[in-house]
Amino acid sequence: TPEERWAERQAERQAAKAQMMAAGGFDEGESEDDGESKKMRERKLQLESDANNVDDLFAGLTVKDVKNKDVLTALVPKTEAEFDELQTALVDRIQKSQNHRLYVQFLEKLIRQLALPLKDVEMRKFSSTLTTLANEKQRMTRDASKKKKTTSKKASVVTSAPKDKVDMNDYSNAYDEYDDFM
Repeated sequence: TPEERWAERQAERQAAKAQMMAAGGFDEGESEDDGESKKMRERKLQLESDANNVDDLFAGLTVKDVKNKDVLTALVPKTEAEFDELQTALVDRIQKSQNHRLYVQFLEKLIRQLALPLKDVEMRKFSSTLTTLANEKQRMTRDASKKKKTTSKKASVVTSAPKDKVDMNDYSNAYDEYDDFM
């Protein structure tokens, strides 16, 4: 059991600590040359202390107790709340890959496989939901582009005719049609 393994580890650590105390000791009158070995012993004691803290923190836990893995594998939904929990877990897991270039193809194949056992009425309802979602996305994109155009476009006042067009009603210019002959 996990408690027995933990007790065995604790006993091994205590024995190692006692052996270290007997072999090297912690003399107060160590020389300066032995400062490096003192740092090594302190580092080793720190690591042992950290290992003890980790063992205490995770005492009795196994890999099977991790919830994220068990939600997708062990959950067999029967109620609406369980289906909501499964939906949340699946969406979280799938959306982690949404920036991948094959994500859209994956979704198309997944939806196709999930929709195969549906009846035609259920499929039409699902299709109308997707169509509504697509229309809302298009409307949001269109509204966003209109806002960009209206905010970036500056109002300008035209005070003269365009320079590349000739005003044919204005006879004040010195245009001579005979100059254009050949």
